[in-house]
Amino acid sequence: MFNGVSSGTTTPLVNTPKSTPSTPAGSSSSFGGNIFSNGLNILGSNATEQQTTPSINRSKGINAWQVCPGSINPYPQAFTWSTFMGDEVIAFASGRHVMVYCGNSFVQLLDGHDETITSVKWSNLHGRIAACSRGKIVIYSPVEDEVDNGALKKSPSWIVEQVINSTDEFECMDWNFYGDRLIVGGKTTMIFEGKPILGNQVYKWNMVWKYDNPTPIYLVAYSPDEKYFATVSKFDRLVKVWYRNKPQVRVSLFTPVITIVDPKSTSQTIEDDEEESFSYIYLPHPRSVTSISWRFKDIQSQQRDEFTANVLLTTSIDNV
Repeated sequence: MFNGVSSGTTTPLVNTPKSTPSTPAGSSSSFGGNIFSNGLNILGSNATEQQTTPSINRSKGINAWQVCPGSINPYPQAFTWSTFMGDEVIAFASGRHVMVYCGNSFVQLLDGHDETITSVKWSNLHGRIAACSRGKIVIYSPVEDEVDNGALKKSPSWIVEQVINSTDEFECMDWNFYGDRLIVGGKTTMIFEGKPILGNQVYKWNMVWKYDNPTPIYLVAYSPDEKYFATVSKFDRLVKVWYRNKPQVRVSLFTPVITIVDPKSTSQTIEDDEEESFSYIYLPHPRSVTSISWRFKDIQSQQRDEFTANVLLTTSIDNV
């Protein structure tokens, strides 16, 4: 039934002569064509003389004014936002795809995954997008398009820069402040470092550190100066704050803390025969931790070797 149209007879809408034959709802004699046509009046051309009724005059037809995307995957880090070319942009995981929006406008759908995406992260400095799923990490980089007049104009579009395959399952990730390091976590924690191979546009990403977690982590966050990163396992009340095993790193900046240095070696040999080694301390909480984040620093005032205070913000299931 649709506005008086039943399966057997047709009820007149507005003073329609009884001699008018019964017509399917999709034909032009009853509704003036497909009711989903762009800008078409729902009553059609045959109802011109019948539009004296005020309620009919207000009917302007049915237009497709918004396309609703799929829902966000149910993971804590399946949504990310940043600024790109002066605009606020968001990216989120929906099934096996990454949806990119600029404000309310849909920009692009990014593919490359065979499994459900668990985490999406935006690099604030270079505009790269990283997404991870079971056994795969895909890094997307922004591209420049050439307009008709020959001038180069940046457009919000991304292409696959590199696909990293693994046997591990990943649930979280984060970029460092400078966009040249990516940390991913799950059953294992890995750090990938990017080295430019074509100017500063294309990077090659290699693993420089790996650690097997006793329990899988589902939250990870880099500090702005890259001196620390924090990890949390699900239903865990202890936040691990990791730091490099170098003399200039002062772990005593965090209070209150319980210092427990991992007795196992956490070093990983990389291509240039250097070793990266990390230890960690615990930040205890009364209940399970639900989110972690570092206080943001302005990129214009940040320097790599400058000492700056790091503030880690956490929340727990007890709302503290």
